[in-house]
Amino acid sequence: MVSTILGLALGLFAVDPSWKNDISRDGWIELRDSADVVLFLKRSGAPSSFWIRSEMEDRSAMVLMRYDCSAWTIQIAQSFSYSEPNMIGDTTASSTLSTADVPPPNSLLDTLLTTVCTA
Repeated sequence: MVSTILGLALGLFAVDPSWKNDISRDGWIELRDSADVVLFLKRSGAPSSFWIRSEMEDRSAMVLMRYDCSAWTIQIAQSFSYSEPNMIGDTTASSTLSTADVPPPNSLLDTLLTTVCTA
């Protein structure tokens, strides 16, 4: 009885996944889909860089990542956050270059770096 009540209560707080159906995927490669975020990848026109996009139920963000295969580092070159999904709404931009860091082993960024540097 208690487990049934807990299950029903948790169901009330579960995220409705239908918002994912409205995400524009044109030109983007899906990297990961979790309960509350969908991550995408897109090649950049600039050398040694790619875009990562995250879509959430109520907002989205894009980050231009630079990479250096010889130093095995990755850094944020630009970032944009949007007040609504699908990269619409009020936009906040940042072009502050982050430090070039080695991504943690077996992380998503390490996997992406391995893919682009060994292809």
